[in-house]
Amino acid sequence: MSVLASTVSFPESAFVPIGVGFFGLATGYLIYGPEELFKLPARSRPVDLTTGIWGIWMPGFMQFLTGVYLFVNAFMAVSFIFISVLGIIVFFKAHDAPVGGLFIGLTCVYVSDFFATLFLHVPPIRGPSVPGVAPAPPPRPEPTALSELGERALGFFHLGTGLWLIYLTFAATLNIASGMDLPL
Repeated sequence: MSVLASTVSFPESAFVPIGVGFFGLATGYLIYGPEELFKLPARSRPVDLTTGIWGIWMPGFMQFLTGVYLFVNAFMAVSFIFISVLGIIVFFKAHDAPVGGLFIGLTCVYVSDFFATLFLHVPPIRGPSVPGVAPAPPPRPEPTALSELGERALGFFHLGTGLWLIYLTFAATLNIASGMDLPL
């Protein structure tokens, strides 16, 4: 029998990629949290590009992988605007406080993000463009006291929720893989 004619089959995995989703979200939050909370590193074009690459693409891919799996297998398609509040209600009603706590963190992240981004002051565009001269770059939004507070809160909740997600990653993986009984 040739190698081309052989069929390889693997047993179906009992591991749902929920841990991958937890870890991806945690990674993004732990990348953005220190920058928002402690203003470290200082914002600059290179820092924004690096943070964008590591804080969005890699965690986003992990979330996409998990989301596609859950969408295909459990038909979980709920708008992100409502899913955090819905998650609080559902998981606490099901007596699953660890995951209910995750959704409290997500709700705090979304509320903080609302204040951090909506209340920025955007200066008006200065003067008309001059023919033959490159147009002036658009004005950079300036933080207000409310948006600054929102960004600091966003950093705080990103860090707290990110650390909680790391715990959930460990608990879910160890409970499934080795029969441990960590609260989950």
